[in-house]
Amino acid sequence: MARPKSYSEEELINVANELLNKGIEPRGWRIREILGRGKTTSFDKDIKRLTESGQLPEYIKPSITTEVLPARSETEHAQLPLEIQDAYKITEAELSESIYALLVRLNDITACHYEQLTKTRLQSALSEKESALEEKRLAEEQVIKTEERVRAQVANNEELELQCEELEHRYSELEQAQANISSELMQLKRDNVKLCEDVRLSEITIQDLEEQVLSLSTANAILGTQLEERNLQSIKLEERYSDLENQLDTTKQQLTVANTRSDSIQMDLAKTDEIISSLRSELLETNNRVQVAENKTQLLSQENGHLRFVNKELSRKHGGLVELQ
Repeated sequence: MARPKSYSEEELINVANELLNKGIEPRGWRIREILGRGKTTSFDKDIKRLTESGQLPEYIKPSITTEVLPARSETEHAQLPLEIQDAYKITEAELSESIYALLVRLNDITACHYEQLTKTRLQSALSEKESALEEKRLAEEQVIKTEERVRAQVANNEELELQCEELEHRYSELEQAQANISSELMQLKRDNVKLCEDVRLSEITIQDLEEQVLSLSTANAILGTQLEERNLQSIKLEERYSDLENQLDTTKQQLTVANTRSDSIQMDLAKTDEIISSLRSELLETNNRVQVAENKTQLLSQENGHLRFVNKELSRKHGGLVELQ
């Protein structure tokens, strides 16, 4: 989108008319120098358009003409003054031809004198004219050099104005970028504060988890000890059960051999069966407890591994946050 002009058409016409009235050709760089704004190319285009449309008169370069006085012929006599002619008419009869010739000669000498004086003055005027023309030529050369310097200065000013506009645009972009960076910095600071708070909470959580891990490790050690004790008890019970089975076999053999024993032996057998049944119940209960203890130990081991993994992840995140700070 083209930017609006920094000058009005009326201002351009007024300045151009002033230059034309002074006999100066209206050029873009001259108008730019007077107004102090606008572009020379725009001024030149507008001047051409206004001249073609008739709103501005066309510039006509003045020409210098030299007036040459007519030279008097040597055979041509100057006309006598009216006073002399009148006096001559009055005294014509009394004057002789010699006096008339003398007067004519005197008049010719006077005319030649004035003609020579006029030629001398004309020659002096021509010399002064040549000197003035030379001075004018030098002045025009100086004006041309000055115009070239002014034109170059105007072009330089236009280039500097464009650079200034570009720098202003760049400055506004840098200000916007700085504002964005400041906003991002404030957001990073807020995020940093939040992350520090998260780190603090994570450290508290890690400490709690470490305490839980320590507690679970202690409980795991206790359960491991209990499991070992239960295993020892189970081994002892199995050995006792094996002994009782051996005793039962022996007793059965004895019963098969001595079927005729007394009721007391049968009562002993009944008691032995009860003891065996009780021992079997205890062995089954012990096996169940051992199974439960093993399941708890496995769950505790899994939970301990999970807690160690969580602790390791939190420690890694904590290390990354510390590096960001």
